[in-house]
Amino acid sequence: MKKPMMINSILAVVLASNLAGHFAYAQLQEGSGLTGSTDVVIGAAPTALPEEAFEPYTPRNKVYYIKIHKIADKVISIVSSMNMFLMDNLIGKNNEAMSLLDFEYRENPEITVEAYDRIKHFGGWVKNKKSGDCFNTRNKVLVRENTGTIVLKEDNKCSVAHGEWLDPYSGITMTDAQAEIQIDHMVPLREAYVSGAYKWTFKERCLYGNYLGYKNHLVAAYGEENNEKSAKTPEDYMPPNQAYRCEYLKDWLKIKSFWGLSLVPEEMKAIKELVAENHCDTSVFSVTKTELQEQENFFKANAELCRIYEQNQK
Repeated sequence: MKKPMMINSILAVVLASNLAGHFAYAQLQEGSGLTGSTDVVIGAAPTALPEEAFEPYTPRNKVYYIKIHKIADKVISIVSSMNMFLMDNLIGKNNEAMSLLDFEYRENPEITVEAYDRIKHFGGWVKNKKSGDCFNTRNKVLVRENTGTIVLKEDNKCSVAHGEWLDPYSGITMTDAQAEIQIDHMVPLREAYVSGAYKWTFKERCLYGNYLGYKNHLVAAYGEENNEKSAKTPEDYMPPNQAYRCEYLKDWLKIKSFWGLSLVPEEMKAIKELVAENHCDTSVFSVTKTELQEQENFFKANAELCRIYEQNQK
């Protein structure tokens, strides 16, 4: 009785193997017809998954940098060095201000990188578990910028529903956090990526996306106006609120300076012209050693904010 059972088992295995082989062959034939793939290698399993295919992008080559970060002919940002830089070599020991309107032309190496993908490269809003509250970055900005009485959502006490906010871009007063307000990155994520953030790690880009170390890095803006601003530079967008334009230009340059981001020639030229056209006080277009030290300290204290992005979302 045992031999027939053994024979039947062997036949079953052979039959299954043949069927699997025919099925795999059919799949390869079908696949080759659809994709043009002809080479099939059978061997040991790979030790690492193949790199994900990505759309190529060539970063800007001919650009300007704000000279404030120039040391030994190298542009250094907070992000590129946890020690930042030797302050005394960069700014005078008496905390003298350095101009944000002093630029240096440079030609970056011509390379190909991955095209911009907001979620993949910058992630989303993060909850800082060390902050002692349950608000994510969006809601922290809403709380910080509110000038009235904060009302939380009834079904989610970690989310702001109502209050009072002034959109600096348009001058419009907003009260509905959900329907009216978008949190804008002063220097948009796409612009940050193409002007230098493509060189950063994910946790550095994610920190940029959630950065609370400089007040106007993130802005509670009227949604329609923020859609108009989109990912444009000052060359193509200026706030309709004329009283805010000089501050807008100053903040744009400060953020690009803090993070070592470049400017295309047209952007740099437009900013200089807009500073003159709006009769801006050029003395405020500057950064001191103390300001840079504050940014460095905040960056160091929050460098691991996005280290495990998924855990921060729980």
